[in-house]
Amino acid sequence: MIKAGSHLPIPEKDYLTIEQRKIADWYRTAFQQSNISLWLVDLGTLPGKLEKYSTRDIRDYNHYFANHIFELLTLARQLKVIDVNMPTLALYGDKDKGTFLKKITNKHNKDQLEVLKKLVVALLEQRHYFETEATASHRNGHQFKVVMKAIIPENVTDHTRMIISVTSLAHRKKVSQVLFSEQDIYQTFLDNAPVCIHEIDRDGRLTAMNDTGLKMLRLNDVSQILGCRYLSLVTDDDKPRIEYLMLRAFNGYSSEFEFQLRCNGELRVFSSCFIPVEENKDTVHHIIGITQDITERKHSEEELYHQANYDLLTNLPNRSHFTDSVRHALTQARRRRHGLALLFIDLDNFKPINDTYGHAMGDTLLQQVSATIQNTLRKEDLTCRFGGDEFIILLPSIAKRNNAAVVAEKVLRCIQQPINLSNQQLSISASIGISTFPEDGDSYETLMPHADMAMYKVKNFGGNSYQFHQVEKTNFKM
Repeated sequence: MIKAGSHLPIPEKDYLTIEQRKIADWYRTAFQQSNISLWLVDLGTLPGKLEKYSTRDIRDYNHYFANHIFELLTLARQLKVIDVNMPTLALYGDKDKGTFLKKITNKHNKDQLEVLKKLVVALLEQRHYFETEATASHRNGHQFKVVMKAIIPENVTDHTRMIISVTSLAHRKKVSQVLFSEQDIYQTFLDNAPVCIHEIDRDGRLTAMNDTGLKMLRLNDVSQILGCRYLSLVTDDDKPRIEYLMLRAFNGYSSEFEFQLRCNGELRVFSSCFIPVEENKDTVHHIIGITQDITERKHSEEELYHQANYDLLTNLPNRSHFTDSVRHALTQARRRRHGLALLFIDLDNFKPINDTYGHAMGDTLLQQVSATIQNTLRKEDLTCRFGGDEFIILLPSIAKRNNAAVVAEKVLRCIQQPINLSNQQLSISASIGISTFPEDGDSYETLMPHADMAMYKVKNFGGNSYQFHQVEKTNFKM
């Protein structure tokens, strides 16, 4: 699927940003879940050091390095295997990745030097493909033959990493069909990647897709998708945005985006990116797209957000969410020069009801009261369960202070209405304290305690009423 000269390590272009780091994470996942042994090799400063050899009159690099072992060792020390996947540990009989990486680091015996020499020569001769046999050692001491293969990226001086596959000769017949050519190596890798990887030509048509992508789209064969326009897969709402990003990709800019797609009647959420693949310095030949189904992750994120910001019993915003909302509303009130009010509500005599009828009945009562309060308010007003039997209302925009009193009276009347729960008719009332911006404060930290103090004044006079916070002098300005 990936053409000669393409390569799995992400091109280190100036325009690659945070999105491409996420893409690299996806490749790392594919690397770990591949069913063949793969090594991720850091080239270090080797590409730069090789440049000086290309300017020297060396006709036979193999002969040269055979007679200049010290130079070969110096170059070899620039290479470092920084990661291997689980099939590698299984192949070598190791259980711990860290131990294995230490074991193969800077261990340059005769056989390993021969492998390194062939790799260095392949890089110097600007080959696209590297393959050699080597002797490997199992953890139990047994030695066995392996074949090491890699596709060498074009312009290797622009890259810092490459992937090498390692296959046991004893099992080569079993896997030779999928590892015979440079194209097949990466096709096997891509088909085992847990993300959809696809190719889009300059006409906007899909020209390749891996097996994961076919499964994602609920397709049985790649022929069902090849030649289809990529934009035909997305919703009409997403189409203009993605068409623009595709155009940018063909102008050399990578991008990341989310979109929705209906698969077998189910609406799924996908995260995708476009990576331009250059034919030459000025022309993008095609786009590589990487797409991941993030529906479950989105659901989990939404659930976690809801748990962090909403009360589980009443489904009202909790303190944290409410605090942020008040601060935002204050910013808007200052900018637009209008008032704002907080109504602190505490239910009267809730504890006796809770003790008499049980916590389950008490919880149901709180749910009914919260619904009642919400039904009395405007769409832009916000109710929070502050804790226990306490609620707070944010009126983010009021023309005058008395507007808050009108809302308080309305809330009191609604709460006083009898509530039928499990064949029991319950009546309850509330005490409401009110603080307003700018009269009683210009921050959450001042308005909240002032509303609380006003509420307790009502409590001290028997409840079932409301009270504004009284201040002797107002210094706050709109």
